Amino acid sequence: MLNQSNQSDLSNLSNPPDLSNLPDLPLISRFLARYKSIVPAEASVLVAASGGGDSTALLHLLHRNRQQLGIKRLGVLHVNHGLRGEESDGDEAFVADLAKNLGCPLFLKKLPGDLLHAPGTEQWGRRERYRFFLEIREREGYDVIATGHTASDQAETVLMRIIRGAGVRGMRGILPKREDGIVRPIIDLRREEIAGWLEAQAIGFRSDSSNADYSFDRNRIRLAALPGLEKQEPGVCRKLVRIAELSAGLWEAMQPGVDRWVATQVQCMNGRFRVLTPGFEDELHAGEGLRRVFERYGIQSDSRQIEEIMERRGRRGREFLLKGGSWRYYPVGGAMLFVDHVAAAYKFNYRLALKGVTECPAVQACFTVHELERPPSALPADNLTVALDREACGSELFFRSIGQDDRFIPLGGSRSVDVVSFLAKQGIVRDGIPDFGVVTTGDGRVIWIPGVRIAQAVRVRHDTGRVLELSYHSPSCSII
Repeated sequence: MLNQSNQSDLSNLSNPPDLSNLPDLPLISRFLARYKSIVPAEASVLVAASGGGDSTALLHLLHRNRQQLGIKRLGVLHVNHGLRGEESDGDEAFVADLAKNLGCPLFLKKLPGDLLHAPGTEQWGRRERYRFFLEIREREGYDVIATGHTASDQAETVLMRIIRGAGVRGMRGILPKREDGIVRPIIDLRREEIAGWLEAQAIGFRSDSSNADYSFDRNRIRLAALPGLEKQEPGVCRKLVRIAELSAGLWEAMQPGVDRWVATQVQCMNGRFRVLTPGFEDELHAGEGLRRVFERYGIQSDSRQIEEIMERRGRRGREFLLKGGSWRYYPVGGAMLFVDHVAAAYKFNYRLALKGVTECPAVQACFTVHELERPPSALPADNLTVALDREACGSELFFRSIGQDDRFIPLGGSRSVDVVSFLAKQGIVRDGIPDFGVVTTGDGRVIWIPGVRIAQAVRVRHDTGRVLELSYHSPSCSII
């Protein structure tokens, strides 16, 4: 299981040369060419070594070609996850001996271990592994961290992401180089030819018994799905690798547009975010943009779910669940509102300046207030900027979390209604108190639910004198 799992990388770099499509090049030549294309000259390199064949081969290749590649320092990283008892300890001892024999410093991390099949074990192991790698790189001043991912790993990753319905960005698979200094110098080499090279060089390595465990998704892909596809369609692994390369080029062209889409169409806050309805018309960038926002909030996504959201963007008064059940979304007020109903409710209370800007850091929002002599000629329909009768607002305004007893008379209404019930009728929340707030007067009267509705009492009338223009802002999503 070690060195096998892979999540979406967070970087995007120029499309690398397609060395895997040049099978006539010797293994060493392809390795050297790839390394030089992703690692600067005179670099210090840490090698993530599990003791398995791929990472062992990588360490030997780097050590034997150290002078030619201009490697200043070569260090070894190993994490003992403690998941396989004596077998894990044996891996640690093997890597320690290997590092000693090659004259490389060893950086070791021991984790407390857990049940091998406990939920989330693979994700936990990967997270802790890479946290340690990056910590050592920073502390010891190394330039890059090399991992032993191969073309075979790439093919498995792409097939897994096809099955899960990944977008263009996800279909890039395992990137040869990431912005955090992770590099994959043997990404063009197949696992079988690496094993052949190790055998020819009489180099031993460790075998991980969990790699034969069919309860892991990647193992089922590796041991059953891909071999079956290869029998029906020889060369399918190479084609999957090529899909990753083509997707990398396509994403490089798409990324600026996706970044602009998120910056202009998405408003992110604690426990919720809004996507403006017009943004869904740009289907090319909307799908990838949604995936990136989902990733920020830890929401699972696949192609089917993205398509459903796009189709439902105009169905007002409905509540829809996202995969996992925690997140729900509601088409309302010229936008699609996504809310995490399991997130802890934030209790907050900010006094708003009646002129200028008020920051509300707990909910990642701010308000801008202007006093006008006359109502503005036009306002956006999203209810994020409103005009209120200055005199009706009183001398103080507050922005606070919604209370269970909050009531108001909505614009156009004649009767007082419960705020939470009102939101439910608008299709915004079905149970519990939503994780956003209301603007109130100094005596506690609710006069505005930002993004939803103002109160009847503070509407601008024909005899209104001074006007307060209030704008609610939330930062655009950071997706870097």
